[in-house]
Formats: sequence, structure tokens, C-alpha cells
Amino acid sequence: MDITRLIQQLKAGDDTAGPILVSVLAPRLLGYAELIAGDLPLADREQAIEQAIETAVRRIDRYDPSKGTFPGWVRAFVRHAVGDWRRRHPDGAPTSLDQVGEPPAHEIDDIEDQGSPRASAALAALVLTAPEADQLILRLRYEENLLHAQIAQQLGVSEAACRKRLERALERLRARAVNDPDLNPNLEGEKR
Repeated sequence: MDITRLIQQLKAGDDTAGPILVSVLAPRLLGYAELIAGDLPLADREQAIEQAIETAVRRIDRYDPSKGTFPGWVRAFVRHAVGDWRRRHPDGAPTSLDQVGEPPAHEIDDIEDQGSPRASAALAALVLTAPEADQLILRLRYEENLLHAQIAQQLGVSEAACRKRLERALERLRARAVNDPDLNPNLEGEKR
């Protein structure tokens, strides 16, 4: 997708260009956030990127292409968002990323009733070894069956940011599942 065209659409008032711009820029900015803020939890780095892009979209009329690239302009907002995080957390990352509450005990037996016990156990192990932030959003969406708007409200983010976080968590889960020999036959079955 052409970033220049998306910027023109945003300047013209096309609100649909914003989410597309987020999906195009976020992967690029994740690497940058890792460089400048590797000590921050992944969820907080992602939130800093989301805030930076939202700020850039709100201030799109101030972007001047003669002064630099759009991703470079947005990186400044990422630095500011990381600085804000550091001011809010002077002692570093909180010990618990789950600010919504303690997750309930997961019952592998409930999962096993739905398919192959071996694959179900492998999937449960995969989810339980995911980062806390991923476990939280997966639990809220699939175990508690909350809507994206409800999850966003609990996490204190926008609904679009909530959807993007869930999408990234599922992508990371799928990437790890590809390498799991207990899940591989199930994944191959879905490709047919």
C-alpha cells in the first residue's frame, strides 16, 4: 500500500485510511520500538506504537514531506510515547502485566472434549506459554467471550487497538504452532 496515497486520503478527511495506515506502519515501527525500548513489555511497546500512529493521524495536517519521510516523522511520536511510559513507570515494568485481574485456572479437560487430546494439550500448552499480554487478550476474547469494545474498555485502549493486539497475538500463536509437532497434523488438515 502506498503511504503517500494514504496520507493524502487522511488529509482529505477519509477516516478509512487510518486503520490501513496502522497496519502498514506498525510492523516497521515494532522493530524501531524494540531498538529504543527493548526493556518495555511487548504490549507496552505495541501500545506506544498505537499511540504514536493515532497522534500522527490526528496531526496529519502538520506533516511536511520536504522535512523527511512519514515513518521517520512517526518515529518521533514513538520516542515521545516511550518517554511517557518511562515517566509513568520510573521503576521499570510492573511485576504483573495483568491489571484486569488474575486469570482463572485453565481446564485442559474442557479443551480435550473438542478434539484430539494430544492436539488439545499442545494447544493449551502453547497458549499458557504465550506472553502474559497475549494470554490476557486471548482469555478475554475467547474464554470470557467479551466483545472487542468491552475488551478495549478494560484495557484502556481504542477498539481498533484492541483488534490489532488480538490479531498480533493470534499471529504469534500461529507462528509458534507451525513448529509444534503435536499441532502440525491439525494445521496441515486445514490447508486442504
